[in-house]
Amino acid sequence: LIVTALGIKKKSKSLGYAVQEVSGQTLADAKEPNLVNDLSGKVAGLQIIRSGNGPGASSQIVLRGNNSISGLSQPLIVVDGVPFDNFTGASNNDFWNPSLDMGNGLADISADDIASLTVLKGPAAAALYGSRGGNGVIMITTKTGRKQQGLGINVSSSIGVESIFANP
Repeated sequence: LIVTALGIKKKSKSLGYAVQEVSGQTLADAKEPNLVNDLSGKVAGLQIIRSGNGPGASSQIVLRGNNSISGLSQPLIVVDGVPFDNFTGASNNDFWNPSLDMGNGLADISADDIASLTVLKGPAAAALYGSRGGNGVIMITTKTGRKQQGLGINVSSSIGVESIFANP
């Protein structure tokens, strides 16, 4: 079952648009510092545009092609039913990137906290969410608490090393 815009549950076969789901474990296994980069190669037709600023840099998502003159063709992100702004932290997102890059909105969410991620493509998805869903919709469902034996602490860590590619 897929939960659509207004909390209506429908079978994915009855929907008039393409739906693809990615499990939270698949995203967590990628171990990228930015959740957006975890989506690379996981969803058909989804393109991740990375900047040249290294591991913490912003990344853009293009799902239904570039259809904006301003270059902001990102899909609508919905986290647990609430629209989420996947802002990009740089005005110029190219390789040489002369501006300060502060990352993007989805980098604030840990892949370990995601239960599932559903991608809605096509104009019918836009109809559910209005004009904001015109570039497609990415619905994220986060994990909920559950009773378990013991203390229940999970630890996840990563380390990265970076070196300068080219000096000015």
